[in-house]
Amino acid sequence: LAGMSAKTASLQSSADEALSLFHPAVARWFASRFERPTSPQERGWPAIGSGRDTLIAAPTGSGKTLAAFLAWGMYVMSDESSLTPRQREIVIIRVGYLCRSGYEFAQHVQSGLASGLSAEAIGRIKQGPEAGWTSLDGALIAMCDDLVAGHFVTDTTWSRLRAELSEIACMDAVYTAGQYT
Repeated sequence: LAGMSAKTASLQSSADEALSLFHPAVARWFASRFERPTSPQERGWPAIGSGRDTLIAAPTGSGKTLAAFLAWGMYVMSDESSLTPRQREIVIIRVGYLCRSGYEFAQHVQSGLASGLSAEAIGRIKQGPEAGWTSLDGALIAMCDDLVAGHFVTDTTWSRLRAELSEIACMDAVYTAGQYT
């Protein structure tokens, strides 16, 4: 903070404090795109993060939607989600591939490798649910295919997921796919 005015240093400290509430990947994403959080974001994130019902009343363009989006992104990327990091990355990489999102795909290839996916497995994600996966991994990939193609998980895919995961974990998989479509 050397060389900053006291007011600028205080604003930077407030922004850093607000972003510290998020998973490091979410905070890095935000910092790479925005100079600093808006006032509604700085004031809303602690309440959202604490689990309190939160209403942010502010003018259009003030960052209200992004305030809620980042809180949701924090959940999807956190240990609070019942998916393992590996399962989460299978879902995100498949959705990124299906949606032709080069950025998301590239970012999450690195996260996937860190979560225990091999480079070979990441390549197979592109091939789909029948590319030699375990029952659970294939079901996660099929769920992504269902959601991207038809915005609905078929009964067959849901049954495959439920045979392997709790209902909450299945919903976390759906939420994760939805976050990246």
